[in-house]
Amino acid sequence: MNINRDEALRAKELAEGLMKNSDFIAARKLALKANKMDPTLENITHMTMVCDVHCAATEKELDWYGILQVDMNTDDIVIKKQYRRLALLLHPDKNKLPGAESAFKLIGEAQSILLDKAKRNFYDIKRKAWSKPAPTPVYKTQHVPRKRNRAQRTDILFMMKRVRAQRTDRGGSKKLLATNLTLC
Repeated sequence: MNINRDEALRAKELAEGLMKNSDFIAARKLALKANKMDPTLENITHMTMVCDVHCAATEKELDWYGILQVDMNTDDIVIKKQYRRLALLLHPDKNKLPGAESAFKLIGEAQSILLDKAKRNFYDIKRKAWSKPAPTPVYKTQHVPRKRNRAQRTDILFMMKRVRAQRTDRGGSKKLLATNLTLC
């Protein structure tokens, strides 16, 4: 267990260094590894919480729900409770880790936006616009032909020539349309 604790302390120190350099995604991974190796480490939950808030804020558009770690359908009471819980963990007087102060400001801003009905509705509309998946086409998608090797292509060409020859031998004036066959 002592070896795991040493490795966990080393991972925690590396995570703190990454947090100072504002690399919160990598810091979060290391903090989670450290927590997995030794859950009794001091301030490890604070570290992961700071990293979680900053990771949610790294998107192109700030995800206020992700910053507060609540669902989009959450009511005001749950938002207030979650804000209080995060504020206790991230308050700069209690959490001296790098990024804790900015994370505290982010959760405060998220709470003010999500508790104000007009701002929340505007944000929800804007969020739906930038997170809307691409519309699925109504028409049936075509099958993409697989690539053929040289031998397969020559076999297909040979078969097409043979079919054309058979049709002309019968005296028929019908021509084979080769548009259905695609060669790659």
